[in-house]
Amino acid sequence: MRFFEVEGVSKKTLSLIFVVKILFGLLLWSVYTFYYTDRSTADIYKYFDDSKIMFNSLFTKPLDYFQMLFGIKNDTPYFDQYYSQMNHWHTMFESNLYSDSHTIIRLNAVLRLFSFGFYNVHTVFMCFISLIGLTAIYKTFVSFLKNKKKELVCAIFLIPSVLFWGSGVLKEGILFFALGLLVYHFNRSIQSRFNFKSVFIIIFSAILIFYTKFYILVSLIPGMIAFFLIAKTNNMAPFIKYLLVTVTIVILGLNMEKIFPGYDPLEILSIKQRDCIVLVNGGVVLYNDSFIIKIENDKRNEIVHLNNDKCTLKKGSKYLCWHINNMNDTLQVTNSTDTSIYTLLWDVQEAASKIKIGKLEPTFLSLLRNSPQAFFNAMFRPFLFESKSILIFISAFENTVILLFIVFTLFFIKPLDAEEWNVFLFCFSFVFILYIIIGLTTPVLGAIVRYKTPAIPFVLISMLLLIDKEKIVQRFPKLSKFLN
Repeated sequence: MRFFEVEGVSKKTLSLIFVVKILFGLLLWSVYTFYYTDRSTADIYKYFDDSKIMFNSLFTKPLDYFQMLFGIKNDTPYFDQYYSQMNHWHTMFESNLYSDSHTIIRLNAVLRLFSFGFYNVHTVFMCFISLIGLTAIYKTFVSFLKNKKKELVCAIFLIPSVLFWGSGVLKEGILFFALGLLVYHFNRSIQSRFNFKSVFIIIFSAILIFYTKFYILVSLIPGMIAFFLIAKTNNMAPFIKYLLVTVTIVILGLNMEKIFPGYDPLEILSIKQRDCIVLVNGGVVLYNDSFIIKIENDKRNEIVHLNNDKCTLKKGSKYLCWHINNMNDTLQVTNSTDTSIYTLLWDVQEAASKIKIGKLEPTFLSLLRNSPQAFFNAMFRPFLFESKSILIFISAFENTVILLFIVFTLFFIKPLDAEEWNVFLFCFSFVFILYIIIGLTTPVLGAIVRYKTPAIPFVLISMLLLIDKEKIVQRFPKLSKFLN
């Protein structure tokens, strides 16, 4: 493919990187097959197994398969015969945002046409499309880092978390694919004339990100708008322009409910945080036609299990309760006399790496108050001393190396020209907004590690723009053979 004719990287090197990605994909498969053995909760299997339900309909009712695949009138009660068999088509908590599990389930349902149900065929495919995205990111920034091609290869392709999470049957593979194509064709359109191919790919990539992880697209938009304005007008005062664009978009976003009723970004964020905290604290959630109730981990013995997923509560039980039509008001029951029959919604254990985060209220002041801690958690954690598992330790070690590299860069900063400032601020804007969103809504270190993976190449690219290789060689002459 001509796409893989890349400046500074041979096709043999890209082929080797592809093989390394497959090996990491197999490592991810091994971890979730032999170490974390609960297939129903393993991220790599959840959507893969659900896709089998959709795929099997192709042989009995082909029209149903294509309606579910393309989302054509597939939200009627008729399709509950399929969705009720899936564990993750409907999320445990439904918010105003699109459920991002649908895209990965649909993709797996398509890949089953070729894989015949063999999981690691999907692994190879995901490795390939994520390689396309990472190559596109490299091609986007190599023109700004002509004398740092080797460093750029390492920053984009060889970061362990990018290799690990970006090489499995997970949403990250789709994200790298779409993110890479979006920034590549966006920059290409700015550098030259717009063409229909680039416009089509930009729209397609943006839609794919929207339906995979909406907040990634939200994090990109301010930087893309500012980058475009600066590149098409003049390169003067780029920081002021980025700040003005970001503030303008924030103001518009905070008033979105006036244009689209029911879509209040602050309320959506606060609900998302509340739902995540409930999940990581673990426990048992039950429901009936009137109420949803949550039993804490240490109160499981207060549940009386009946047949199937039905259960009732012992007298004197203690739990949290919500009216089914009003999830905003939480009621605390301390001495229950309820004899109703409930259905089990979910039963999960407490997350091993949960952390405390500030409670986010749906107000602008609460957002400002909690954003510094949110950015700190996403940027600097996990720390090495917080490691309670081998995966967290590896991520903490990687995080420590990246932070040391950032500190090292500060001692060897070079002056940037206007174009380089534009690129740096684009990367910084994306990382800054994404890290705040992740930090505000994610109270568990294991999830933070994975969710921030798409931003890590952009962190390192911004540092590569700042660092002065000549100063490093002058200070450490023995490094010249590695840096040249």
